[in-house]
Amino acid sequence: MRIINCLKAAVLAVLVGSSLWSCSGDKGKTRYVPVVLDGEEKWSILDTKTGDVLCQNDFDEMPSVVEDGMFVVRTKSGYYECYKIDDSKNAIGKGKYTQLGTFGDEDVTFAVKEGQGIMIVNKKFEEVKKLPKKVSRTSGFSEGLAAFCKDGKWGFLDTKGEEVIPAKYDQATPFSDGRAFVLKNEKILIIDKKGETIKSMSLDKYNPIAFYHNGYAPIAKGDKVVFLDKNGEEAFTNSKMESDGCYEINDGKTVFRRDNRYGLISTDGEVLVRPKYLSLEYANKNRYIACNDDFKFGVIDAKGDVVIDFEYSGLKQTSVVADRYFAKDGNSWVLINEKGEEQTKDSYKELNLAGSHVDVFYSEVAEEPVFEPEPDDYSVDSAVVEEVAEAY
Repeated sequence: MRIINCLKAAVLAVLVGSSLWSCSGDKGKTRYVPVVLDGEEKWSILDTKTGDVLCQNDFDEMPSVVEDGMFVVRTKSGYYECYKIDDSKNAIGKGKYTQLGTFGDEDVTFAVKEGQGIMIVNKKFEEVKKLPKKVSRTSGFSEGLAAFCKDGKWGFLDTKGEEVIPAKYDQATPFSDGRAFVLKNEKILIIDKKGETIKSMSLDKYNPIAFYHNGYAPIAKGDKVVFLDKNGEEAFTNSKMESDGCYEINDGKTVFRRDNRYGLISTDGEVLVRPKYLSLEYANKNRYIACNDDFKFGVIDAKGDVVIDFEYSGLKQTSVVADRYFAKDGNSWVLINEKGEEQTKDSYKELNLAGSHVDVFYSEVAEEPVFEPEPDDYSVDSAVVEEVAEAY
């Protein structure tokens, strides 16, 4: 069935760390961002709060985004190491790691050494648990649990490596807001962290297009979108909302699509910004990054008033400092505030705004054959607008 394949594609997209549908959200903010300075070839790390360049030109390969003061980078030999932001000369996690995750909100992560299976390690890089050979894949941890695949079925592990939800599902997404979508016997199930089914839905009627955030999950119902509450009940919908991946509730509002243009609508159904933009993305409270018909990016508020003029070929807000934006002008990125003032003396030819190098982990000794992915390039050297332009 086509719709089953859609859900499987959705799960894969989430497991590899890309939000296939979500074009908004307040997750993933960070103080430190890996950059390549203009005129340089190696990677440094920018402190978006102070504007200081740390670990300047220390890395040949792109570091992950810094989480809890730590980041992962691949060495010339092809193995991954972990460093602290205040000491880029001495790795705290050395070994022949062919895959290594960042720690995020957890004290543990997954790692794979050459020719071995998946293991869980702590921040001292002590082995917490080596997973059985039958475990062929895992996602990263989310809300204390990680999806894992064993004998072709999916379940969930805790941070000690214990199976808290047995592997019995055909597909499974990571948990968010205490809920996960799973697929079993051609039914979409919403489950809680105990593995109890909250709601069972027909694949013929519904198709998830994103995941729970602030208590609601958007789901496609035909060519329209409805929001489910945490009990799986339809909470609200609007005939103006066409199926798309932009839906996510923030501050009682969501971006929505109508006739291939994007606007802003409240959960009460009031259109706050008419759908006139090529793209619209939640940046932070009362701020949205928009792209106009001239393929220029700017920032608007929830009333549609312009905060940052539409004069950039790319714009991203990932800093924990709410009014700091990466703006692309020509071939370079700069860090600006909401007045359009540059916050550093430097410009950057590459950024890593995507997070970890590895968000799905593959056993190298799994009894079940698995797909071996090529390393992804998470940099945003190409302007976002080019992707938008191709769609039109």
